[in-house]
Amino acid sequence: MKGIRARRIARNSWGASALLVVGLLLAGCSGEPSSDDIAKAVEKSYATESAALQKISGSMANRLLPQLHSARKLACTKVTDASFKCDVELEVTAPGAAQRSKAPANFTFTKGSEGWTTNLR
Repeated sequence: MKGIRARRIARNSWGASALLVVGLLLAGCSGEPSSDDIAKAVEKSYATESAALQKISGSMANRLLPQLHSARKLACTKVTDASFKCDVELEVTAPGAAQRSKAPANFTFTKGSEGWTTNLR
């Protein structure tokens, strides 16, 4: 009787452990963007927008655009399997300003073959 009970406990423990491992693996594969993913996507999109504005306005673009220092994830909501709408805190220096300031923003981030992307417009 003790042998049957011990095997049943061992089998249930193994099954629970396997479910836990599978759950953790799936959570890591389909999750929302990390703060680092968001910072990289915002910086990349900002650089693209800056380059486009420089083509139009030349050196004047540097005086028109705020300087981006950082982007930090606050919270995200799932939109689709591959996209999330995220609240982000941007740290910028506005044109003509001497000090940095922090401001909230909301962007949609999409997971593609090259990682997370966003459009700042």
